[in-house]
Amino acid sequence: GKRKMQSMTAFPFTSILSYDEHGWPVLDRAVGSETLRKVLQNYYTNGVFVVKDSTSLQVTAPASGGGYVQVKPGSCLINGATGYIDEQVELDLTAGDTSLPRIDTVVARLNDNSDYRNIYLDIIIGTPGSTPQAPALTQTDSVWEIGLANIHRAANSTVVTPSSITDTRLDTTRCGPVTAIQEIDTEALM
Repeated sequence: GKRKMQSMTAFPFTSILSYDEHGWPVLDRAVGSETLRKVLQNYYTNGVFVVKDSTSLQVTAPASGGGYVQVKPGSCLINGATGYIDEQVELDLTAGDTSLPRIDTVVARLNDNSDYRNIYLDIIIGTPGSTPQAPALTQTDSVWEIGLANIHRAANSTVVTPSSITDTRLDTTRCGPVTAIQEIDTEALM
C-alpha cells in the first residue's frame, strides 16, 4: 500500500558496528561499490581527468624510437570506476605486420568480470590493411574500453617514435575528458 515515508539508497552515514552469532562484524550502513559507481555515473562522463594535468595518461614513445610506448601518470573514470597510475609505465609493442600497415590502440579497460574487477592499460592490435582503421573499442556490460591513443605501425616495424602516436584522449568518440554531466531532462519540467 501507500507509505508516508520511503527510505532511499543514501550514503555516507556512519555505520554502527555489531557482531553476528559467529562473531563476524556487521555494519548497518555499509554500501557496496555499485552505490558509489552509480552516483559517479550520474555526475561525470567517462574519460581521462585532464583538468589539472594535461599529460594525464598521455601515451608517448622514446624520441629515438622504441619497442614500447610510455603512459604518463594520470587517472580516468569509466562507468563510475576510477583508475590511476602514480608513475609512468611502459607497454610492450607487438611487431608490425610483415606486409601491411596497421593502427593499434592504447586503451584503459574496465573489466567487471569477477576474475578481473579492475581497470587495466593495454594495447589492442589493429587489423593490417592498405588503409588501416583504428580497432573498435569493446563497450559492453562487463568490459568497457576508452582509447587513449592510436599508434600507426608501418609494415615490418619493431619500434615507434613520437610521430607514430595520435593522442585520442580528447576525442569524445574514443575517450574524452571527464566532465560534469550538465544535460537536463526538461521533459518533466515542461
